[in-house]
Amino acid sequence: DMDTASTYNRKWLLSLREDQEDEKSAVLTNHPDVYKAWGEELIKPWTIENWSRWEEEKPTWFTDTWIEAVP
Repeated sequence: DMDTASTYNRKWLLSLREDQEDEKSAVLTNHPDVYKAWGEELIKPWTIENWSRWEEEKPTWFTDTWIEAVP
């Protein structure tokens, strides 16, 4: 059966390793409806845990647009 975009992206995010930040960051390039149901549960803790390091390291995806998409 077909997953919704939200379910598919949630499963995909959960399948990634801790060190796959580039891939994880890509989920926030989707429309917010894709991750709004599980963003607080999965995205928010990940961003809180890593935010200060990202501010120092400045990964290429850590842009103003990406930051605005963080739940």
